Amino acid sequence: MKAIERVRQRIKEDLQSGILSPGTRLPSYRDLAEREGISYLTARDVMQKLEREHLVEIKSSGCFVAGGTPLKVLFQIRESTISHENMRNLLKKHLAPLDLNIEVRVLDWPETADQMNREPEFLNEFDAVFTITGYAQSLKLFPPVTLNDSEEYGEIIRDLRDFGEIQMVDQLPFTLFTYQMGINRGLMRKIDFDPASITSDFRWWNEYRKKCEENQLPPAVHSWTPDSLNLLSKMIWPMLTLLPYSRERYWNGKPLFATSEGLRFLELVRDIRLMPPERKEQTFLQNGVPFDFNVGSWITVQNSDSGRSDVNVDELEMIPYRDRNGKKICFYTIDCLGLHLPKQLQPGDKNRILKFLKMLFSRDFQKEYCGITGAVSVRNDLLPTEYQWNRTLEWDVFLPDSNGTADFPFIHFSPHQQTAWSIYMEELKRGVFSLEEAAKRMDQKRNDSIYKL
Repeated sequence: MKAIERVRQRIKEDLQSGILSPGTRLPSYRDLAEREGISYLTARDVMQKLEREHLVEIKSSGCFVAGGTPLKVLFQIRESTISHENMRNLLKKHLAPLDLNIEVRVLDWPETADQMNREPEFLNEFDAVFTITGYAQSLKLFPPVTLNDSEEYGEIIRDLRDFGEIQMVDQLPFTLFTYQMGINRGLMRKIDFDPASITSDFRWWNEYRKKCEENQLPPAVHSWTPDSLNLLSKMIWPMLTLLPYSRERYWNGKPLFATSEGLRFLELVRDIRLMPPERKEQTFLQNGVPFDFNVGSWITVQNSDSGRSDVNVDELEMIPYRDRNGKKICFYTIDCLGLHLPKQLQPGDKNRILKFLKMLFSRDFQKEYCGITGAVSVRNDLLPTEYQWNRTLEWDVFLPDSNGTADFPFIHFSPHQQTAWSIYMEELKRGVFSLEEAAKRMDQKRNDSIYKL
């Protein structure tokens, strides 16, 4: 065995056994040469090669096991997805066996933005910034690191689902939240409507709406603020069920909304009630309405969480969207992970950050994170019963299966297109347009070249 192989193996074994730890001083070149029976120059060459492998660090004061200087990491999340405390505990648990000597601070996006406004030098405190956001949002926060030039990148994406619509370079898909129709069985009994009638063609809608009116209940509610811009984002699930997307169908110039299915979709838009966010008691999540078009898989944990008083559906049941062949459709949104490095890192320190990145996509971490949040992993090797929230298969409706389809709705339409359609949908709700006029205008806007992808 060559000298470098012997030294490398001994360091790794001593790290594993606890004899060595990050930052421990290693023998001098002279001591190493004497111990290994090699020349001083060979000993120096061995250590220099091991430094390039990020196993050791060579300083003016000697050689040390890599990782001795604590790295400070900012981890940004949405606290509505997972609490700071839960995230800190989860990261601490999974980082501990790696012995990377990393200190993590967990903040919500608004907190980060507020602190940066108050203290412009705030980011200088950190060696790396991880951000979990919706697709493409992480790129807007900080300049991202290009990830596909690292060894860890190949090891990570090997185990991920194939998301052809996402370029996995500047950000990596991290978890999914899938969406289906939700009902409150207690309220359905109150209005005397049979939930078994609920299907994805929405032919039952007019009867259901009348039952709601008789009982002075809105048929569906969406939280809405005066500055909200994208009503389509609230209604894209039923739209794509009634008007399944294909590029040929949406951009061939033929009527899309001015069809029986398109008009039925606009009836749903007309009948929903837009509610100020502060009136939470009148929403589906507070037992205010019997039906919701888009309930996310997050409800599997939040509805039973005593800390989430804003999510409290008494008799929750999920009904899957289905295509015309009866196959389940899992509509989903994607949370992506982005990495930003505010300062230049030494190769060994960057390697520690990349190992942290790899840990976040490990099977154990993904399983536990999804169990806490109600998310679905982007890994392709987790079974339905491995999710803590679905261990009895009670919520199988949220998981894609081999006989169904999965669709990421927001990849189909540009922001221009979504905004243009949303404006006409809002005008329909205000009574400015009839169903037919709204459908005509939406079809016309669909064919304007500026609004196409």
